[in-house]
Amino acid sequence: MGKMMTDDIALLQEYAQSHSLNHQLSTINLPSLVIHTDWRIFPEWKPIQPLNSFNQMKEIRTQDWSRFCQRLNENERGATVDIHWIDRETQAEKSIARGASLDEVSFSQRDGCSDQIVVRAGGEAGARHEIVEPIHILLRESSKNGDFNAMTVEAEEGSTILTFTPAIHAEWLEGMTV
Repeated sequence: MGKMMTDDIALLQEYAQSHSLNHQLSTINLPSLVIHTDWRIFPEWKPIQPLNSFNQMKEIRTQDWSRFCQRLNENERGATVDIHWIDRETQAEKSIARGASLDEVSFSQRDGCSDQIVVRAGGEAGARHEIVEPIHILLRESSKNGDFNAMTVEAEEGSTILTFTPAIHAEWLEGMTV
């Protein structure tokens, strides 16, 4: 590993320790490179790996959230999804659904002022998970061709992780900036 890579990793580690959200999610800005990492949720991707690894997180811009949810519904309805939630304050973890069939992901305003994302899976008797005041929607790359197998929604109260089978395909994101 070259000196530039070693220096970048040291900078990455220092930044993560001093600026992370509960040491869970960090956004690192290096020259011409922005990486979102979630080391607690995805411990296999740590800064000791090369920074050009394809296991990077890509963020969906806020103005694209509604369109992104529509595309998920068009392309992932019926797909298998695991839904996992981590409380921001206590770090308590809760499995909402495992191996459920995705019904719908919707983005709207709650009570006219608070944004919310609602995930429904498993049919009538299945799971319904509300994410109030989402901050970031991050997609985790699962292959070099730009597919994404996991989505993390950072919110005021915690993080929701959705893992999809089959993966979200890059072409479904056309017209959105990620």
